[in-house]
Amino acid sequence: MSGPYTPIGPFNQGGAPGINKTFLDGVENWIKQVDSNASILVTVNGQTSGHADMYQYLQGTVKKTIINLVNYRITANQTLTLPTPYTARAAIWVYETNGGHVACLASGSAVNIKVITALSGTGGTQSTQTFIQQWSQGQIDAAWDTFQLQSAN
Repeated sequence: MSGPYTPIGPFNQGGAPGINKTFLDGVENWIKQVDSNASILVTVNGQTSGHADMYQYLQGTVKKTIINLVNYRITANQTLTLPTPYTARAAIWVYETNGGHVACLASGSAVNIKVITALSGTGGTQSTQTFIQQWSQGQIDAAWDTFQLQSAN
């Protein structure tokens, strides 16, 4: 589905416009984009074992990207290019990576990530670096187009 959604309504109970093919096709395409990740799946095989699957199932103004590591082991860095690049601020959460780091790249160069170092009711703290480790979360304040999975070796 390309471009922003074009509204068809307003709809009134029992009134016009009734069943509308354009509207229902649009809804179906949106559901397919969100629920059927085959068309937006990016996969890379690990050099030692497993694979990493990246799904970007929201690609408009709001984006959502998930990387699933399946017994993924590498000996050198690997990259996954986003189907739709992030154009501004993004939040990032990293869970188990088998010891490796994650970097976010813009045209091949790492962008800064503000990694949360402490949470507090009166304001937390962060450290700015070019990668994020497992079990961490942070914020990116720049455009970027690629995930780099960095080896723990």
